Amino acid sequence: MWFIVMVICCAAAMFWKFTVAIIVVYLIVKASQHIRARHTARRTAEAKRAAEAKRVQGLLDRATKQHKQVQKGNIGGVYGAYPVPKECKGIGIWLAD
Repeated sequence: MWFIVMVICCAAAMFWKFTVAIIVVYLIVKASQHIRARHTARRTAEAKRAAEAKRVQGLLDRATKQHKQVQKGNIGGVYGAYPVPKECKGIGIWLAD
């Protein structure tokens, strides 16, 4: 076993340029993998933030629309896209006729 280790060490010492080249290539490959992983994680996080911002903006737009409808006395602002319950029709200012 020690003989094999000694042969490898001697070969690395004799062919030091080749050994250094292999180490440099290995480090470049590892660094590029690390950079690619960070870039992918950053893009995924940005996509999630953009999707959440789009969802929140849609919610704000619908809330603003419904608030304006309520201010105008339109029942659509209270119930949104849902139909008015039968029990509530015609019993108040905020409810359907």
